[in-house]
Amino acid sequence: MKTKLARAARWLALALAVAGYCLLLWRGPWLLDGAHIRDTQLEPADGVVITGVRTMLVALGAGAIAGIGLYYTSRNHKLAQKQFEQTQAQFGLAQQQFGLAQRQFKHAEDQAAHDRDKDRKAEQMAREAQVTDRYVAAIKLLASDKQTERVGGIHSLHRIALDSSRDRETIAAVLAVFLSESTAELNYQKALADERMHGVNIIEGALGPRLPSADDIEAAQYVLNRLAGRR
Repeated sequence: MKTKLARAARWLALALAVAGYCLLLWRGPWLLDGAHIRDTQLEPADGVVITGVRTMLVALGAGAIAGIGLYYTSRNHKLAQKQFEQTQAQFGLAQQQFGLAQRQFKHAEDQAAHDRDKDRKAEQMAREAQVTDRYVAAIKLLASDKQTERVGGIHSLHRIALDSSRDRETIAAVLAVFLSESTAELNYQKALADERMHGVNIIEGALGPRLPSADDIEAAQYVLNRLAGRR
C-alpha cells in the first residue's frame, strides 16, 4: 500500500514539474524580465529577449534531464554491480555446496564399499562355518559302523570338495587316509577269515567296531580319482 502511494506521489510530482516547466517556457520571459518586454505590440528587441530566456530555460531543462539520466544511470550501475556481487557470492556459495556434496558423495561411496566388504567377509565367514559343519558331520559318518553312512560321508566330502576349492586338498588327504585304513583293516579281516578257514591261530586286536567293505574302498577311490582330475 505504501509503495503504491509513493509511486503515485512521484508521478504527480513529475506531472506538476512538467506543467510548471511548460508554464515557465510560456510566461517565463515576462516573469524573469518583464520590465524589458512589452505585453502587446512586441518589437524585435522583445523577441530577442524572449528567445534568449526561453533558450536558457530549454538548456536548463535539458541539463536537468541529463542530470536525472546520469543519476538513474549511476543508480542502475550500482544496482547492477550489487546484483553482480550478489551473483558472485551465490556462485561461491554454490561452489562450496557442490564441494560439500562431492565430499558427502565420496563418503557415501566409501561407506558403501566398506559395507560391501563387511558383508562379503560376513558371508564368507558364514559360508566357511557352514562348510566346516558339513565337513565335521561327514568325518563323523566315516567312523560309523554302518556301511551306508560311511559311503554317504564319502560322497558328502566329495560335494564339499566341489563347493570349496580351498578344502579340496584336505579332503583328498582325509580320504587317502580312510582308504589306507580301510584297505589295511579289510586285509586284516581277510587274514582272520583265512586263519579260521585253515585252522591256524587267530590274529587278535581288531582295529575298531566298524567292518570295512570293498564298497567303502571303491567309493573313496572314486572320489579321489575325481578330485585328482580337478587338481
